[in-house]
Amino acid sequence: MKSTQELRKNLQAFKYEGRERPFGYFYFQRWPSIFLTKFAIKHNLTPNQITMAGIILGVIGSIFMFFPLPFKIAGAILLYLNILSDKVDGEVARWRIQNNLGEVYLRGVFLDELNHLIIPPLSILMITMGIIHTFPYDKTFLTLMGTLAALSLPFLRINHSLGQLILIKKYIKHPELFAPLPMKGEKDPILSIKNKHSLIRRLFFIIHNIQDFFIIVLLFSIAFIGELILPIFRPSLLSGLLLVALGFLFPLIVLENSIKGFFSIEYKVRDLKEKL
Repeated sequence: MKSTQELRKNLQAFKYEGRERPFGYFYFQRWPSIFLTKFAIKHNLTPNQITMAGIILGVIGSIFMFFPLPFKIAGAILLYLNILSDKVDGEVARWRIQNNLGEVYLRGVFLDELNHLIIPPLSILMITMGIIHTFPYDKTFLTLMGTLAALSLPFLRINHSLGQLILIKKYIKHPELFAPLPMKGEKDPILSIKNKHSLIRRLFFIIHNIQDFFIIVLLFSIAFIGELILPIFRPSLLSGLLLVALGFLFPLIVLENSIKGFFSIEYKVRDLKEKL
């Protein structure tokens, strides 16, 4: 068995070196995940077993959001374990590949995508259902905002894969039906704008951080703990206001991503095609 540092170098380094990552990505996700990965390797757990366990934890954690505050806090812990499992399954898969310990199946990737598409929106919906009866303001409005926040999350996830989907499903089959892709060297106009205005780019990066599931769980955990220990906050006040804020923010990010995707899809498909 390799040391923790060796495992971190071999299984994690390429995931964060030279990349912009959301707040807490290394210290709260990759740093603890390697210890769970080491445990999984020692006990010969497969990536698919880890992914399934993570999905089960995510479903249970989401259901806990329907119940009183102590359950909500416990649910947040289970959702955090779901997030860690999403890191561990990939690290174990890379370990098995590097050490010729068996094949890694695409069904594991399928399970992983299901996890990302199901657990975040499910948790938001259960939070909405769990606080609606104690929220001190308009409950119909809260339900609308919670539903918008939940429905936005799968769209945010799918948006990242639309380039690959269009390339495989449409372009590769009949490239002659489409206008020529931009020439190599032509810059994506959206990236050019982002690189030209570094302050705007940084601001949007911070805003987009909020859609990261770890950040969502962290923010609701803070709200739940605040409501539990500080009598000044009425039941569900902090979590309800946070839910309303996300109900405004996430659809706006979906709209922004859709506009950016419309203007840059040819460049994305070109770059993906060159990597094949």
